[in-house]
Amino acid sequence: MAFDQFPKAPRKLAGAVWQALNTPLDDEADAPQLLQATDANKKALKKLQEEIALIRVEATAGGGMVTVKMDGKKNVTFVKIDPEVAGDVEMLQDMVMAAFNEAAKKVDEATQEKMGGLLGGMGLPPGLL
Repeated sequence: MAFDQFPKAPRKLAGAVWQALNTPLDDEADAPQLLQATDANKKALKKLQEEIALIRVEATAGGGMVTVKMDGKKNVTFVKIDPEVAGDVEMLQDMVMAAFNEAAKKVDEATQEKMGGLLGGMGLPPGLL
């Protein structure tokens, strides 16, 4: 994948990774450059992880009878259950599970959007970070 095919957001990290991957190791003078690129990668990765942690999503099930909010680390931050549903335990369990699963899916999608094409371009498995 060419550098210009990366979305704009992760280009700085992608550029540092691209440079590190294409830096020859034959010359001792290149070692400091490689270390500098590695440090830049670590900083960019840490910033990306912080941005992902700030993701907030909301998902509902049963036409809004169950609402779940989740952060970028997939921690549940809020659950709301309509009292009308409380009487039917099986239906309530299904709706809670559906809302949780939908919220987790939204976190994954938002994370992939933040990551852009970086993982796919590097051939790394999803969920690595």
